[in-house]
Amino acid sequence: MARSQGEPASWCVCSRGTARRPGSPRGAARRTLNDPLHRTNRKACPCNAVPNPLSATPGGARCSSPPSSERWRSRSASRRKPPSRHLPRATSTIPRWLREPTRSRTSPPTARRTTSSTASPHSHTSVTASSSPRGTHARAARPTPPTPTRSSSAAPPTTARRGAICRSSRPVTQPRRSTATPIPATSSTTRRAECLAFFVYSKDVSFQGSRYGNDDADRNIISAAVIHSDDQGVTWSEPELITDVVKPANGTVVNGAYQPVAGDVRGVFATSGEGIQLRYGEHAGRLIQQYAAHVRQADGSEAIQAYSVYSDDHGATWQRGAFVGTGMDENKVVELSDGRVMLNSRDSSNGRQRKVAISTDGGATYGTVTRDAELPDPTNNASITRLHPDAPKGSADARKLIFTNSNNGANGDRVNGAVRLSCDDGETWPGLRTLKTGFFAYSSATAIDDGRVGVLWEGDYTDQIRFSSFDEAWLNAVCAPVSVPETALQAGVAKTVPVTITNQEDTALSGTVSFHTPTGWTASDAAVTDLASGASVTVDVSVTAPAGAEGAQRLQAAFTTADGRLSQTTAALQLPLNAKLGATLSVTNTTAARDVVSNPYKVGEQLAFTVRVVGTSNVVSTLTPAANTFSSGFSPTACRWQNLAVGGAYNCTTPRRTLTQEDIDRGWFAPEFSFTITGGGLATVTASHTGAAVPLRDGLLDADISGKRTDTGRDLAADPYAAGERVPYSFRVDNATPGTVTVAPVAGPFAPFLPPNAGNCRYQNLPKDGGYTCATPRHTVTQDDVDRGYFTADTTWRVEAAGQTAKDIEVPGGEVDVIKRAPALAASISGEWTDANGTGVADAGDTVTWTRTVRNTGNVLLTDVTADGAELGSLAKGETRQLESQVVTLTVDDITAAKIAAERFAATASNGSLDVTARAEASELTLPTAPLWAAGTVYLKGDQVTHQGRLWEAGWWTRGEKPGSSVSGAWQEVAVNGDGEVVWTATQVFLAGDLVVHDGQRYEARWWTRGDEPVMTSSGKHPGAWKPVD
Repeated sequence: MARSQGEPASWCVCSRGTARRPGSPRGAARRTLNDPLHRTNRKACPCNAVPNPLSATPGGARCSSPPSSERWRSRSASRRKPPSRHLPRATSTIPRWLREPTRSRTSPPTARRTTSSTASPHSHTSVTASSSPRGTHARAARPTPPTPTRSSSAAPPTTARRGAICRSSRPVTQPRRSTATPIPATSSTTRRAECLAFFVYSKDVSFQGSRYGNDDADRNIISAAVIHSDDQGVTWSEPELITDVVKPANGTVVNGAYQPVAGDVRGVFATSGEGIQLRYGEHAGRLIQQYAAHVRQADGSEAIQAYSVYSDDHGATWQRGAFVGTGMDENKVVELSDGRVMLNSRDSSNGRQRKVAISTDGGATYGTVTRDAELPDPTNNASITRLHPDAPKGSADARKLIFTNSNNGANGDRVNGAVRLSCDDGETWPGLRTLKTGFFAYSSATAIDDGRVGVLWEGDYTDQIRFSSFDEAWLNAVCAPVSVPETALQAGVAKTVPVTITNQEDTALSGTVSFHTPTGWTASDAAVTDLASGASVTVDVSVTAPAGAEGAQRLQAAFTTADGRLSQTTAALQLPLNAKLGATLSVTNTTAARDVVSNPYKVGEQLAFTVRVVGTSNVVSTLTPAANTFSSGFSPTACRWQNLAVGGAYNCTTPRRTLTQEDIDRGWFAPEFSFTITGGGLATVTASHTGAAVPLRDGLLDADISGKRTDTGRDLAADPYAAGERVPYSFRVDNATPGTVTVAPVAGPFAPFLPPNAGNCRYQNLPKDGGYTCATPRHTVTQDDVDRGYFTADTTWRVEAAGQTAKDIEVPGGEVDVIKRAPALAASISGEWTDANGTGVADAGDTVTWTRTVRNTGNVLLTDVTADGAELGSLAKGETRQLESQVVTLTVDDITAAKIAAERFAATASNGSLDVTARAEASELTLPTAPLWAAGTVYLKGDQVTHQGRLWEAGWWTRGEKPGSSVSGAWQEVAVNGDGEVVWTATQVFLAGDLVVHDGQRYEARWWTRGDEPVMTSSGKHPGAWKPVD
């Protein structure tokens, strides 16, 4: 059974405008429930007061959340052992986006239900409280409130109201209808409104995977639970398991294995939608919840059947009704105006129409299941409810029903969301109006305040849950059913078609009957005048089909009243089929099974096939083998069939393929063949078919996978991401294997993404050449991402298929920016002169220290930073890093030039794939030197000059005398070492007591001296003016 990909998360809208998410205290933020019960089920909450529109959902009740613990309360304590886990008590707070008025709302992204048979990437199940998981280990995704959107439907403006779902501010004398799967229960003694929610406790198995039996302690057996709230969903009771009622097990255990008997249930689920409380007749007050289950039949087979579980004592005890139908599925019930109960079910056998049955005993049993031709359906979940829940029994308003679904019976496409109106308890459906063109999947409708009906519906399979509402006037319908008998036509020939109008209104009607004709068709109009209330009239309409029209044709016939209201039906018109030739071909590999991983095929080995031919000609025909890739066994004498009867079919079991080297090199063989079809004097037709590939060796698995961000409209410069925000991402996966595969991600920075979590990107049974888009992944931005400016979207996927070794595929996603990246790097150098000898001016021997720095001047983290060969690691935004200082000793040339230049250096860095470079250009440092000696300058005593990089001081007036030209001249060389000590020079005058350093030895002058070098004789004596100082 194909399943829609998900149901919405649970919300509770309570009085005073509050709503609580499961497990949060009053005022607390929403959070995800991680217990297996709450991962796989979301409850519904019916109430007996006017339900709030926000509570109705396609997947179940929206009154509030599951209960706070897993301390199960069982009817049969001896048969159940309570699990050890506990759940927090359920509360929640209404989000702001639910309070704002809008025509349509996009609900929080939700977990999705899918199976491998749908064109969906999801293969696991997540369901609402009232639905059974249709996959394994399903769970509910944490919702993120999105921006409200406007609906594209034709519905009038709607307002999402605050208020109560289960209001009981006034005495309740009549039970009022529920919202979604939960049942609104009103106690006959206290008149207290109570919400009940039904769901399955799936534990380790799904609807498909459950075993027979009802032992709640067995984690391979799906269980059924109910909870209740008597404070409008603020708090919930502990779950009560009713598995022994919902899931009968009357078999026996033989040698430790359970042996089921007819009537035993294997998989079960509380069907999504809403439960009801009966209002009329002997069963008034009865609570009814619908289920669907795999039920064991008398012949040992299984069938999916529907049934009601009901209570006549306000939920104290429950009873199971009789199983009904086969090929049933998600089913709903509605109370009719006379107290009967109508069951309306999805058809899991793909009959493309809704299945209907009637109960006259309050849901205990149902009559014959029929298909309603007026309710086409693409095998989808739909909704049925009363338009006027407060109408008195038997009244005209009580007979009015609303039905919502995807109005498409032609195929399985879930499109064209429509609302239908019945004015006669579902006997006819004359009212029809489109709510939403395009995609429209699960829906749930309920009457809300002010005479409006709210509809919550799926706008896609990922994160679009929308709300619309309308009133009866918007339907623009008239209670005047239209009926047209099936009529035979001839192409090109006008034919009178009788159309009957029945007035179910209280007043006479006048109007026009017409057909909505496709291109090429014509039809006249017919007038209806003063049709009395309760009367019927048949008028004739002339209809002409165009040339070439054939077979069954469906046209809409409508009655439009004088005031513009409409009723309609679909007329079935039958034209003769034109003669045609055709056949449906298929082929089956009948070769013995083989493990091609350990035993690959070789050249010369043979494959055997059976060709199946099903004639689709409407004349007797002859089918003759034509072009093919078989090696033998497909000759006309082997596979031809002469005079095949209309509707005939046959098998040809002789085709063989002897494997060639080309086959072995390719790794697989897919048979291709065709037949020519003749007969009836018609032109020859060729039917062709290509069969499934037969693997001949291992190593055939492959897929083409790519991903991209889907927020391309976001201006990252003006609106950068912040930590905690989620970047939407999408993957496209195409099967490049010559056969069916399962493709699933196994690693990647996204959630949802990986199976088995809800919203994952796995696709089971993806056919050859098949592909899908998975749009659910989200990347939660971290602070590291913001600092870097990007995250890396690299992922790993696994392709699997029976008989082949699994293949992992690395899918590079590259860097996905979360801000507008602008990496930048700056480099600088500065110098500082050190007066090593304390002379106050620069001279040879002084030093200059060069300080080199690099700075991150961009808006993102820089990595792999290098400068002048040094590896500096990473630089955060705004961070500065200093390289090792360079110390340079000044030379004579430096002093002569009175400046010194640093050597330039370069720095490089990266930000992901972006590289940046910075260069520190040469920087000159001006030195504080004495002026250069000039021959023509007059110098006085004490003047200092620089000559040949050395510092000189004039002893007296001088002009033209070059410093150093004479030991006894006017110029004395001034020299000080790095420790501030005077260095002896031959030209300097020293007085008694002066201390100098010469050749590493300290000396003291005995008397005035100039030019007398401090020396020591070989005998160790120090002659002359200097004596050594220790």
